Amino acid sequence: MSFFEAVKKHPLILILLALCAISTFTIASAAPVMTNIANPDRMWIMQLAYYAIGGLIAFAIYKVG
Repeated sequence: MSFFEAVKKHPLILILLALCAISTFTIASAAPVMTNIANPDRMWIMQLAYYAIGGLIAFAIYKVG
């Protein structure tokens, strides 16, 4: 199954990818402005990891269930 077939069958994948890109870009862009956080540059990496782990869990549930 190609990516485009998967998007047609499951449009939520495309929506989640768009939300991931928007939120990660927003956090990375706002990092220089955040002065009250110890290491703001690490926050966008944590956000990306959050989406990756969530995607892996959703994929595992989809394949098992």
